[in-house]
Amino acid sequence: MPVNHLLQERVSYIASITKQADKDVDGFKHASTPLELEDGALREGGPLVYTSPEVLTLLFQYAVVGICRSGLQGMGLPILTYYFGLESATLSSSSGLLALGWSFKVFYGLLSDCFPIMGYSRKPYILIGWVMTAICFVAIALKPVGPSVILDRSDENIKAAQSYGSVLVLICSVAGFCYIMADVACDALVVELSQREPERVRGRLQSSIYGTRFVFQGLVTALSGFLMSSERYGGKFGFDISVNAYFGILAAPVVVNVLLVYFFMKDHKRGAIHFATYFHDVYELIQKRAVWQVMIFYFMFNFLATGIAS
Repeated sequence: MPVNHLLQERVSYIASITKQADKDVDGFKHASTPLELEDGALREGGPLVYTSPEVLTLLFQYAVVGICRSGLQGMGLPILTYYFGLESATLSSSSGLLALGWSFKVFYGLLSDCFPIMGYSRKPYILIGWVMTAICFVAIALKPVGPSVILDRSDENIKAAQSYGSVLVLICSVAGFCYIMADVACDALVVELSQREPERVRGRLQSSIYGTRFVFQGLVTALSGFLMSSERYGGKFGFDISVNAYFGILAAPVVVNVLLVYFFMKDHKRGAIHFATYFHDVYELIQKRAVWQVMIFYFMFNFLATGIAS
């Protein structure tokens, strides 16, 4: 009898465990992840359509970023050095000013996260950045620059050229700060959209935007190399474009981009993030090994790869 009683207890216990397991399975079915996330996506919203106006507009952002970055970097030797004849100290300062905006990427990210404009954290900052960049480039393209100091070596022309060259550097520096602000907000959008990609194609959007950027950087580098190597730019070619035409070429895609952002870029409203919460989340993120190791690598790479002009 004790054995039969023990068997009855075991059967009763096993039956209760089985019923509880079935109940848990049923409960899990009702609390499962939404269907659109079951393909490995990290954010709901469905997979991206890479030919949609939203994605193509985002790709065009990085095409224009490549144009602006290469365009501003490529003007140093032909325009600032040879055409305007800037002194070495001014040239060193100009290269630092033109690259200074990249040091403010963290600040721009904090600005867009913690201070949404009319409830939107990305699109307003992108739009403001490109509008200001367009104004700077159009202003340079429309103002006559005078002859090159190589063709006209008079003291009056050299003084006027160096004065205008210094002003041009300041305007281009403002443009650099502005387009970098737009670039940072675009990076945030890329992260949000990339998390909607299925696992099998995850990373396609990021690869596309950087591929687009580098292609257009190369095109503008070739443009400045071939079309700004005539005698007045310190070269030997018999053909060229003017400084105004060069900045007109840079301004055209930026102006078009303003319209594309306004009409086709999508953003959703979100609440402001408090500073305490923001910095706490950043601190928690930095402590992750996958983050701090990459940060150390980038710091050491840039520290060792950066030259100091003397």
